[in-house]
Amino acid sequence: MKSYIRNARISPRKMQVIAAIVRNMDVKQALDTLHFMPQK
Repeated sequence: MKSYIRNARISPRKMQVIAAIVRNMDVKQALDTLHFMPQK
């Protein structure tokens, strides 16, 4: 599965860190994790 993000005000390097954290999580767990992350 691939996802694309356009017009985001976050650097690709920061986005790679976030993507690595939520990779291989189920959707509910990933959304809960992203909700409490300090990044954009």
